[in-house]
Amino acid sequence: MGAVVRLSWTSLRQSLRRDAPARGRQLAALALVIVAVCTFVALSWQLDGPTETNRFWRANLSLLTGTVAFLVGMFAHAEDPLDERALVQAGQRPTAAAFSALIAALCSPRGVVWLLGGLLTAMSSLHEGTLLAGGLVGVCLALIDRAGGVSARGLVEYGVAREARAIGGYVITGAVGVAGYTLLLLPWQTAIAQFDAAYAETALWLPLSGAMLANSLDDPAIASRTLAVAAVQLLVLLVVLFAFGVRTGRRLLVARSDGGASRFGLMGTAAGGASRAIAWRIGMAWLRDHRYVTVMVTVIILPVLIVIPLLIGGADRGWMALLPLPLATFLLGWAIHNDLAFDSSASWLHFTSGMRGSADRFGRALPSLIMGIVTVIGGVAFLGLFVNGWPQAFATGAVALALLLVSLGGSSIMSVVVPYAVARPGDPPLSQPIRSWGAAVLAHPVAGIVEAALCLPVILTAIRAINESSWGYVGLATALAIGIGTVCLWGGVAIGGKLYERRAVQLLHFAQQN
Repeated sequence: MGAVVRLSWTSLRQSLRRDAPARGRQLAALALVIVAVCTFVALSWQLDGPTETNRFWRANLSLLTGTVAFLVGMFAHAEDPLDERALVQAGQRPTAAAFSALIAALCSPRGVVWLLGGLLTAMSSLHEGTLLAGGLVGVCLALIDRAGGVSARGLVEYGVAREARAIGGYVITGAVGVAGYTLLLLPWQTAIAQFDAAYAETALWLPLSGAMLANSLDDPAIASRTLAVAAVQLLVLLVVLFAFGVRTGRRLLVARSDGGASRFGLMGTAAGGASRAIAWRIGMAWLRDHRYVTVMVTVIILPVLIVIPLLIGGADRGWMALLPLPLATFLLGWAIHNDLAFDSSASWLHFTSGMRGSADRFGRALPSLIMGIVTVIGGVAFLGLFVNGWPQAFATGAVALALLLVSLGGSSIMSVVVPYAVARPGDPPLSQPIRSWGAAVLAHPVAGIVEAALCLPVILTAIRAINESSWGYVGLATALAIGIGTVCLWGGVAIGGKLYERRAVQLLHFAQQN
């Protein structure tokens, strides 16, 4: 065991040499851990106290620090010398290799820093159980760091690391957008004062936060129970990591040969239909193409940024709290108004395959349609729980659904009629040749205005439903949204498909020149 620990420290020392390729990432990971621990300790000392509000913020602080530990582990996984496969190749059995890697992870430089941080957070209130609570926090953070590295290696092994990184980036961006929305538009101070006690009670049962809050509890029996729960959760995490380590080591000993059946997993659904194949290709572009990523980040952040000047101008805060959801779904549908130009030379594959234009149009719209429906469902749930009430939430969701469907139908037409040049694949997303926009500068904004105007019946009905808190008008607004949206989406796909087939030569010429 001592040899494994020495190996981890020796590997770190070698990776920090000037000529080591992993030097920058290792230094960055260690610096991130030190900064995170210092921030964690300082804030936990500031929030020390038996009040429910302090417990609320300490619980959130522990969960945030755990997230940072997981992300650091993922960030530094490529340079991690504590890989069970290397120990198995050195002659250890898989079980011994998994156990050695876990112990070495706790004794690695990052593991030691996490452990010290956990102990220091508990020192703010010295009494019986302090060291145990701090040790549980520190060990849990070190194991979460390890879990991040194991997860990243698994994603790399299965070839989905890039997609997972994009999804994680979208989640973080969305969390930032929701946080900005909450701080700007919601009475979060009142909500914290109202729910902090219930949240703090629930946090006692959550991983990491239970051990973090144990020292602030007045009842020794509850504190002991909380520490026992935290210890069981830590043991479960140890067992899971050990099992994954054993599995990783054993897979190295299994002889594998080429050939056999090909398994496509979820992507097997792409076979048998042109629309499904195109939908999968565009869906992967949302995760792999930096130009699509730029568009998605804009869709997430822009609704909140639009609301800020309206609030400064004196707009009603209650109405502004309902505005970001319809804006987000409208932008999501409108964002594909030029997706044909993103294909560049890949457009040849679509045209020469002989597929129907409607299949191309619907396949391109399908990923945005799925993301938009998920956004509507999540947005309605959020508004109903935290903002104005369920009638207002469902009325807002009806408007958001109508704008999504209508804008997708309009974009299915406009991307064929008025495409404009964009950055080529592999180029920086913002290197768009503005000089070649031409009529598209006016055509696409005007199309967006027309799409919003088509949703006026839904918008007016939803406003009345919100003002009167009427479920009847909510149902009418929802029916109008589904009816108008479905007709516009189906009509846009059909018309866009016909134009796609008719303008094939012009679109090929456009793709060749841009």
